[in-house]
Amino acid sequence: MASGFARMVEPQLDLRPDKTFTLSFSVAPLDGTWKLDKGEITLTPKSVMGMSTDDARNQAQKALKRAQEKSPFPIPFASMPMADVMHAHLDEKTGQITLDPAGGTILGGFGKIVFTKV
Repeated sequence: MASGFARMVEPQLDLRPDKTFTLSFSVAPLDGTWKLDKGEITLTPKSVMGMSTDDARNQAQKALKRAQEKSPFPIPFASMPMADVMHAHLDEKTGQITLDPAGGTILGGFGKIVFTKV
């Protein structure tokens, strides 16, 4: 059962030939555009779960504020950052893509994420 859950939340990256992508974390897909330059991939999110990145950021900010108001413990985030761009490295020998989300973004807690071509 645990391995089934792990597969369900395993991040997936779909880079399409039309230079669009979907980065999925369980039920929270990020969609946007991508470009490749000298082994570096730049991902530019345009929507999160079907909402614009601005709308998603505002909604997350409101939810965080409600949680801070109701929590008996301090919640350390003053805002809910959203990555405007993310950078990944393509290893042309193995085909693996390594994404290292910035620590200050909503994906920062994931650390480096390695994707293998399937």
